[in-house]
Amino acid sequence: MDKAVSTSAPAWMLHWAFWFINTSSSILRRLYGYIERVKSAANFMYSDQEYMFVRDSVFPYDLRTYKSQEGISSSLIYNVNKRVFYSGAAALTKKTSSLPILSLEIINKTDTVLYDITDFIESVRSVSSLSETLCIGHIISVWQLSSGTILDNNEVSVRYINMNGDTNTVDIRSLVKF
Repeated sequence: MDKAVSTSAPAWMLHWAFWFINTSSSILRRLYGYIERVKSAANFMYSDQEYMFVRDSVFPYDLRTYKSQEGISSSLIYNVNKRVFYSGAAALTKKTSSLPILSLEIINKTDTVLYDITDFIESVRSVSSLSETLCIGHIISVWQLSSGTILDNNEVSVRYINMNGDTNTVDIRSLVKF
């Protein structure tokens, strides 16, 4: 009888030991998974939101989503938190300058001002080497992102005054450089 007791006791202990190891391993895997998700969410929430523009387009794309895609290259990037336009080659550490626009308004077909976004324009900067790339359509697109306003290019246009004092009216998706 002593033999029967001594052989069944280690089997019982092994069963519980393996159960404990498997359960602990499962709990640790889940815990590490949750930690990774929290780190990912924190990184997403606290990193700068940036949008990219591809060549000859004024439609912004989320840089985090598209920067790893093969064959997609940005000609222009907008940092929402810093309100700065820059190119992939020009770092945010370079000197920035204000946009060369004195006033910018969104108007309807009857020339009624719907939105005066001059204050927004005054807060936006660009890396100085972007003057040949940045256009009115880019500015309107980032203003729409910032304000949450959706504009229909069949219903509205942009009237702006450049640094020379010239008043110009263009389409909101215009690739016209200022």
